[in-house]
Amino acid sequence: MKILLIAASGIGNTILATPMMRILKRSLPDSEVVFLSLNKSIENLKNKQDIVKQSFNQVVDKSDFIDRIIPTNKYLGYKGFFQLIKDLRKEKFDYSFTLFPSNKWQFNLFARLVKASSKVTHSYTKFLDLKNLAWLQNRKIKANNQIHDIEQNIHLLKIMDLNTQAQTRKMYFNVSNDSKIWAGKYFQKFSGKRVIGFHPGSSVVNNFTSKRWSAENFARLAKILISKQAAKIIVFLGPDEKDLKKYFKGLEQTGDLIIFEDSLDTSAALMERCNLFVSNDSGLMHIAAALDVKTIGLFGPTNWQRTSPFGVKTKIIRLKNMSCSPCFDYPFKSSNAKVECKKINCLEQITPEFVYSEIIESELWD
Repeated sequence: MKILLIAASGIGNTILATPMMRILKRSLPDSEVVFLSLNKSIENLKNKQDIVKQSFNQVVDKSDFIDRIIPTNKYLGYKGFFQLIKDLRKEKFDYSFTLFPSNKWQFNLFARLVKASSKVTHSYTKFLDLKNLAWLQNRKIKANNQIHDIEQNIHLLKIMDLNTQAQTRKMYFNVSNDSKIWAGKYFQKFSGKRVIGFHPGSSVVNNFTSKRWSAENFARLAKILISKQAAKIIVFLGPDEKDLKKYFKGLEQTGDLIIFEDSLDTSAALMERCNLFVSNDSGLMHIAAALDVKTIGLFGPTNWQRTSPFGVKTKIIRLKNMSCSPCFDYPFKSSNAKVECKKINCLEQITPEFVYSEIIESELWD
């Protein structure tokens, strides 16, 4: 049996699908499970960028539940898109699974073009399924807005009548051995110190900067942790977050805070060694949780029930008296994966002092 897994919604979403992938392979060990990470922006066709998303591939690289990963450097622009479809059709897949969230017409059309015998996705409302061409896929599981995204993906396996209840929900993220060795040497400077990782950023697409607790607040929290707990802080920043560096410059000069900007692999290796990781709702937050790092997620407009850091070593911080939070409706009520909120009171009213008290009073602080 040949099975295609289609990931197209983000690195964090892909990590949240890894328990489903593991259950699938363990339940059907003789099957061939193929992973495809699509770059979700149709603009990549026009700009002749990669159609396959490299960073998603890193999530499952060297795992024991993926047999093959579609290569990333072979398919460019419109020509590459049609070549990809042609190559996938030749595979004659028995099943294709479009991983959650999947309420986009592009995802449904792509799955139809691949022509697996059973094309599996989620259904939402009758209107959204019609609008977004869900009818192009022939096997559907009703999405449940009361469960975590990990369970949402596992529910897709109902199509195959697999027993999923007793199976582990542990997530996976690959970190190279070279980066782990490098991180071990790097951390020698912190011997005996409590090291706390921060991620004050987020994706910049779809107004996802609205998911950010402000960098100013992260800087104030760093000052408190340094002064009261003698902590060392590592601030992780990606290519789209360079503008946040200025908020930490003063602390960086003291030597108590380090701004780290490097590859996802080396960042993950450092994160794995942190005593605690404090983050906005982001891919790095899910990487930390997948690596069994004690993780605290700050939530505002997005739904903590859906995408909270998963595991026993995790905690969320949010304002519980905000009737408008969460306001991010995708994918259950909308096909627009965009945070529409103009003023994010749900995050702005969370103070660094409150976050500090939540941290040191939690079971994650030892």
